[in-house]
Amino acid sequence: MKTFRINLLALLLLMGGYFLQAQSPDFAELGKRIATTSANIKPGDVVVIYGGKHTIDLMEAVAIEAQKQGGIVNLFLETDPITYSLFHDVPDEYLNMDRGNYFKAWFKEIDVWIGLPGSENFQLLYKDVPEEKFALIRKGNESFTNSLNDSKVRGVFVAYPSEYQAADAGLDFGTFEKMQWAAVNADYSKIAAQAKKLEAMLLKSKVVKITTPGGTDLTFFVNSRPCFIDDGVVTEEDAQKSLIFLRTVSLPGGNVFTTIIENSGKGKVVVTKTKCNYGTIRNISLEFKDGVMQNLQAVEGQACLTDIFKLQNGDYNKIGGFSIGLNPALKVMQAGDQDFRWDSAAGMVYLAMGDNSIFGGQNEAEGQFSYSFPLTDATVSIDGVVVVEKGALKL
Repeated sequence: MKTFRINLLALLLLMGGYFLQAQSPDFAELGKRIATTSANIKPGDVVVIYGGKHTIDLMEAVAIEAQKQGGIVNLFLETDPITYSLFHDVPDEYLNMDRGNYFKAWFKEIDVWIGLPGSENFQLLYKDVPEEKFALIRKGNESFTNSLNDSKVRGVFVAYPSEYQAADAGLDFGTFEKMQWAAVNADYSKIAAQAKKLEAMLLKSKVVKITTPGGTDLTFFVNSRPCFIDDGVVTEEDAQKSLIFLRTVSLPGGNVFTTIIENSGKGKVVVTKTKCNYGTIRNISLEFKDGVMQNLQAVEGQACLTDIFKLQNGDYNKIGGFSIGLNPALKVMQAGDQDFRWDSAAGMVYLAMGDNSIFGGQNEAEGQFSYSFPLTDATVSIDGVVVVEKGALKL
């Protein structure tokens, strides 16, 4: 998942997060933390708590604590069969209906959105769904997502475990669960301090350079573009900011994302492995000239990428942004069948292409399409100062 966050966070009604419970979770304590610290719920706040059947216990705990803080609580429930039907049964003519006006009006009445995953078995739901259907749904939601920055909503996206997620990552559930719980309980004050340091460097930077042992050698400019810091808490200051993702956090969190000067990307990118529609793509190479992607190739699985990109319109092939993960409890795992590379894992780097308009950038792609490439073992330098070295944070 967690790749370019716009793919998930912009479509608020179709998403939650990935908050993983411990073997014996204290939902009451966790619900209190989410309501009082992460979401900072105030008396009179209209609070929507969204999730799936498998997350009801935690939804209930959050709702109880939100009420105790004076929140006006609404619970929205999703199920795997409902989501499956949307992608497999609903006629295409209904998928791209403009739902924006309804949702724009509705969101004006909401102060806090707390999202848990509405679905449990993502592979069952999304594997082999044609890209055309995703494109139609994105198009139907476009006018709504364009209006998110005008809303007052602050969001907390909370992850929740399932054995299906662990299997998708090639991990046993015990390892998966234990790691996620540790990530939720990471030292967020330290993460916030690292994020602020990184933000200060990026805001005054002239050149950012990314290299990898596999052959990536890319430079670009950030200049004074805003940084989007995910440190697990929406502060009073955050809640007043104009861009939606400046007032949105995740649990587990720990990530800094920024847009890139769109025509500044220059050089080569090599990705050893990633996923496309739950299939593996290996040895991807592409080049950027004036920020535009060129010469996309892959030794294995290229057809999936080709099918995705050929359907897009607008700035889908332009460099959009990049992120650096900061959470020390989330470990990148790629041995054998393992493929765990969440964007919040410490030292994990993602390069995003496509629409970045909701982040204040200049790229506009139909349906706000975006795609992210994982750069494992990356070295990142900002004006010559190394902040990530071969996948290890140096802050």
